[in-house]
Amino acid sequence: MKKHELHELHKVHDLNDSNEFDALIRESAKSGQTAGPPPRLTNALKAELYARENAARREIPTRTISLWYLPMVINCIIFGLLGILSFLLISDPLLLVFAVLGCAYGAAAGIVLTVIGMKRTNMREECAIHIEKRGALT
Repeated sequence: MKKHELHELHKVHDLNDSNEFDALIRESAKSGQTAGPPPRLTNALKAELYARENAARREIPTRTISLWYLPMVINCIIFGLLGILSFLLISDPLLLVFAVLGCAYGAAAGIVLTVIGMKRTNMREECAIHIEKRGALT
C-alpha cells in the first residue's frame, strides 16, 4: 500500500460520525460516476467493515437460550389447570363437557398461534436470553 493510501485510510477511519459517512455515500451517488466509487468511499467502507469485523471478534462468548416456546407452554398449563378445575367443580355432565372442550380449544389455539408466529416471524432469534459463558478466555 502506498503511503498516500495509508494516510487516506487513517483519515477516513476517523469518520466515526455516521452523518459524515452517510454524506460521503450520498455525495458518491449524486456524482453519477460510472467508473466506480471514489477511492475515499472505498476506503471508508473498508475501514467500517474492518471495524465491525474486529468488534465481532472481540464479542464476549455467550450461550443462547431460546424462549419461543414459553408462551405456548404457559398457555397450555393455564388452560389445562382450568380444565382440571372445571372437571372438579362442575357437576352437570353437559356443562362439564363444554367447559373441558373450551379449555382444550384454548390450549390448541395457543399452539396454532405459536406455530403461525414461528412461520411468519423470526421468533427464535428475537425471543432469546444471552448468558455469558463462564471461564471463557477473552
